[in-house]
Amino acid sequence: MKVLCIQGSLNSDSNTNTLLRAAFDRLEGVKKSFLDLREVKLEFCDGRDLADYHEDLQVAAKEVEQSDAYVIGMPVYCYSVSGALKNFLDITCSGMENKPFAIVCAAGGERSYLATADLQKILLFEVRCRPFPRVVFATGKDFKDGKVTNAEVNKRLDQLAEEFVAWAKLDVQRGAS
Repeated sequence: MKVLCIQGSLNSDSNTNTLLRAAFDRLEGVKKSFLDLREVKLEFCDGRDLADYHEDLQVAAKEVEQSDAYVIGMPVYCYSVSGALKNFLDITCSGMENKPFAIVCAAGGERSYLATADLQKILLFEVRCRPFPRVVFATGKDFKDGKVTNAEVNKRLDQLAEEFVAWAKLDVQRGAS
């Protein structure tokens, strides 16, 4: 099974990147890859065929399609999904159809935790992705010097990595039979 971690922040000092890298490092017993949207030439989604987008997006879409499960690093802007992540998913999410995903979320404040439900609804309704029920949420106070420093957040990352891999493997097996 291959898990693709999609880093959805364009911020150069991204806490989302730090959080997702911490999750990525904990994933065991699967093939895994990391897709950082800061390294993809993003274009606005305007309904054209994928073949008409920049090659970077086509390569990213192929990686999305060839993966079996996803951990999405989601920043919160204005209490919702970032525009860059939503735009990327609008272009590439057809390759995620009926596949499991989990969310790790970095936000500026404690009241933004419900924003993860926006991403769950988008992928659930758009391509029938199956959301993992456990979300890891962190705020700016949970990071220092490019590391996750909050013990509870680190515990949740451990749980997510272990439980998501087991859950996604079962989900993928059921889908294959």
